[in-house]
Order: sequence, then structure tokens, then C-alpha cells
Amino acid sequence: MNDDDDRKIISFPGGEKLDDEDTSAGYVLDSVAGGPVAELLDSYGIDRETRERIKYVEKQELTKVVKNGGSTTQIIDILITEIAEELAHLKFKRRKAFQDGGDVRSFTGSRMRHLRSLTELLFKKKESAMAEQLDLRSPRLQKIFKVWMEFFYSSMEKCGISEEMVDLVFQQMKADMKDWESKIDTL
Repeated sequence: MNDDDDRKIISFPGGEKLDDEDTSAGYVLDSVAGGPVAELLDSYGIDRETRERIKYVEKQELTKVVKNGGSTTQIIDILITEIAEELAHLKFKRRKAFQDGGDVRSFTGSRMRHLRSLTELLFKKKESAMAEQLDLRSPRLQKIFKVWMEFFYSSMEKCGISEEMVDLVFQQMKADMKDWESKIDTL
């Protein structure tokens, strides 16, 4: 048996041939010997793509906000925008496929899932916003307010302020707080 019989040859588009002895990579050429190869992947190209992907991901607004500990509201706002953009892309692709006579089912199904996600996020955002608002008439807040008023009253008495003067202060506070609910709503 001749040594030339064990050599592997790879053919590139355009007719160029490469012998495994030239590459010192017979194990790579074993799987493709004698057949055309559209391209060879080099480790630098793979590493470059990985670095580009990492850089791209780190530049994304959602990634930045999450890494920086953004609020749930900020994250939900970004998610809503991201889903809306994806929905617009899917709608464009679906219309293009329809115009070209293609199958639109996959676009429609994907769009429906995205619409459902968007709806769920909008409800969560609304729930979150409602949770942040103070219900000034809630029994719990009224109890807290009462405790504070008793605290003020007790503190004034301990300071030696007469009962008539304490009542006068509370009457003035009551008059000053006539539109306190509207003032709190502007905060």
C-alpha cells in the first residue's frame, strides 16, 4: 500500500484542492475528503462572532436596565416596547408572505403568542401602577393617620402645651388639610 493512498484531499469551490499533509489536520479532512466544502470555519471567526454577540447583548436597553437593578416598571416598559417591535416585524413578514403566496400560519401563531404576552404585561403594569397608588380612604391608611394624630397630640401635651392650645393647633391643621387629598395626588 502506498502512502499516497492514505492522504485526504479536500476540494474547494473554484477547483482548488488541499492535501491533509499541507494542513496537518487529517482528522478534519476525514469527514469531508473528496467532497466540496463551501467554507472552513476558523476559530478566530467563531470567537469574533461570539464577541460581537456578547457586545450586542450588553448594548441592549433591557440588559442594561436589568443589570443595573432597574425597577419592575422600567423593565415592563422595555418589555412592552420589545414585544411591540417584534409584533410589528411579524406583521410585516406575514403580510409579505401573503403577498408572495406563502404560508402565513407560522407568522400568525407567533404573532398571537406575542399579542398574548403583550396583553399580560399590560395587565401586570396596570396592577403594579395601582399598587403604587395610595388609597387615602382605605381603613389601614385611616388607622395609620389616626395613630400619627394621637402621637402629635400626646407629644404636645408632654411639652406642656395647654389642652386649649392643642385643640387650636388641631383645628388649624384640619382647616389646612381641607384639600390634602388633591395635594397628595400631585406627588
